[in-house]
Amino acid sequence: FGLDLTSLDKGNDALAFYGSTDPASAVLLTSSTNTLDNVISGVSIDLTGTSSDPVTVNVTRDNDKIISSIKTFIDAYNTLVDRIAYVTRYDPETEVKGTLLGDSLVSNLRASLGQTALANPIGVDDEYD
Repeated sequence: FGLDLTSLDKGNDALAFYGSTDPASAVLLTSSTNTLDNVISGVSIDLTGTSSDPVTVNVTRDNDKIISSIKTFIDAYNTLVDRIAYVTRYDPETEVKGTLLGDSLVSNLRASLGQTALANPIGVDDEYD
């Protein structure tokens, strides 16, 4: 097209120091997408600008998301347990049998699910364990 375009500045990866206000003792983090993932477990940090001063990142717990996730898990667990009960059923009045009645694999799966759901959580050492 004959526009004679030139680059003013070549794009670079984002750089951020983590852990200290002193660059000599901080960890240098880089990102080609301006997002730092899993520097802090479960947290994404979007780098939106530059600063020569230290920046504090505050992370808060999203209780609504936790409750929603727990409800989703409970619904999925109950659906699975109901399905297992359906395929292993036996009705003595009609003599209708579930397709997996007596299958030890399914019985063991149901027992393992119950044990796992009722077991103490790993890494939780407070009043909610």
